[in-house]
Formats: sequence, structure tokens, C-alpha cells
Amino acid sequence: MKKLSYSMVVFFFLFSGIFSINVFGVTGDVEKEFASPGSCPTGLTFDGKYLWNCDRKTDMIYKIDPKDGGVVDSISSPGFRPVGLTWDGKYLWNVDVEENLIFQIDVKSGITIKTLYAPCDRPEGLAWDGKYLWVADDRKKEIHQISTEDGTTIITIPAPLRGRRPGIPPSVPCGLAYDGKYLWVSDRISNMIYMITPDRGEVILFFDAPAPYARGLAWDGKNLWNVDYQTDQIYKLKIFDDQTFSRTDEKEQVLEYTHQFRNYGPGMIKDLDIYIAVPENRDNQEL
Repeated sequence: MKKLSYSMVVFFFLFSGIFSINVFGVTGDVEKEFASPGSCPTGLTFDGKYLWNCDRKTDMIYKIDPKDGGVVDSISSPGFRPVGLTWDGKYLWNVDVEENLIFQIDVKSGITIKTLYAPCDRPEGLAWDGKYLWVADDRKKEIHQISTEDGTTIITIPAPLRGRRPGIPPSVPCGLAYDGKYLWVSDRISNMIYMITPDRGEVILFFDAPAPYARGLAWDGKNLWNVDYQTDQIYKLKIFDDQTFSRTDEKEQVLEYTHQFRNYGPGMIKDLDIYIAVPENRDNQEL
């Protein structure tokens, strides 16, 4: 009897699905935005009622209504290149990167009350924690806590850097804000905003900045605000949300599965069952 050989190739068109590689929290969604008063906005802070924004081109500091972005008042910057702002409950503080000085300002009169030397050559962001100032160091990628009495450095922590790996540009910490427990740091190179611990600089969470050149940050007690140097916009960002995740970098893909079966005889195969394990839908994929 002649030996028969059977060969069968079975093609399965399995499924198409949407895959999301990264899953982040919804923290960072934009709730509101409006134009900054100037075309080169840098620092940002909140005094309990109004936002304050400085501009390095006009050398002005603007008092802004957070409801609509309207300018309520303005004062001249004490220095030539204002980059950071913070509010201590009574006075406004402004750091100037050109002069490496930090100014304490009475906003009612516009008079500089005190001047401190910055703890670094490239100061950027500024924040107030209720007792001390925090200064972001652009050059050394550090964040310094300093005394308001004489500018003495209390502690120094590393800035959150994603650029420590080869081939990735170094990060640049720009904006700072303090929410009562954590520091918030904006990075204009990675276009990220980080929440970090003030004692060691450990990253708790991070999310994409709303625009490509994140500068000053401000905390209003519920929301984080960010001013962008490239879009000249001020963004109100959502921090607290009921949802636990959001999808980013979505892509749709079709997968084709091939199963090959060979029968070398002599019998004939009348029935063939092939089982394929298909994954269930998950938070980061739908099939």
C-alpha cells in the first residue's frame, strides 16, 4: 500500500486591538488655559487669590486674575532677567538669573525689602515651604533649600533627571512649587512635571507638561498651574481625579496567527481541533 502524506496549513485571523504601551494617572489634564501677559513668561506663583507671572522681556511682574487671565496690576522687576517667583504669605520673592540675586518685594509699593545671593550660578525656579525658600539650580541640576535670613543653604537635593542615560539630553529644572507636603518641578528638556519628596528628591509621580517649554509652577491649594515659555500660555492642571489611569501612545494593530499541521499517514485526519489562548481585555489593551 502506498504511503500517503498530508500537509495542511491553517491560517487564523485572530484579532485586531488597540494597545497602549504606557499607562499614567490622569493627573496633568488641562482644566483651563489663557494667554500670559507677556511674550517671554518665566516665573509663576499664587498669593491665595491671584496669580503672579514675571516676564524676562518686559522685566515686569504681573498680577493676574486666575478666572480669566486678566491683568489686575503690575510692578517692575528689581532685576534684569526675572525667572522665578514665590509667595510667602505676605511678600513676593523673585529670583533673577542675570544677577544671581533673590529679591523680597512688597507688592503694594513695589519696593525691594531684602536681597539675598542665590546659592547657585543658574537659579531658575523658586518655592516657599512655609519657613524656607527652595531654588532650582539649572546648571548643577539640584534644588537648594535656603534660609530667608541670609541665604544660607539648609539642604540640597538632586533634581529629577531623565537625562542620566547615554544619548538623552540632560534635564533642566525650571519651575518650582510647594503643595504643603511635596515639591513640584518642571523640566523644559523632558517636558515633564514631577512631584518629589523635599527631603531626598525622590520622585512620587510625573506626567507630561501641557506644552513644550514648561517654566514656572504655582500651587493654589487644589490645582497646579504651569506657564509655558513657547506657547505663552498659562495652564491650570488637574491633580485630583476619581479615575485611576489614562491611556497614552495608543496604536491599533492587526495580528495574524499561523498554525501548520502535517500528517505523514497512513491514516486520514477527518477532524482537527486547534485551541488558541486569546488574552482578555485589560486596562492597557482592548481586543
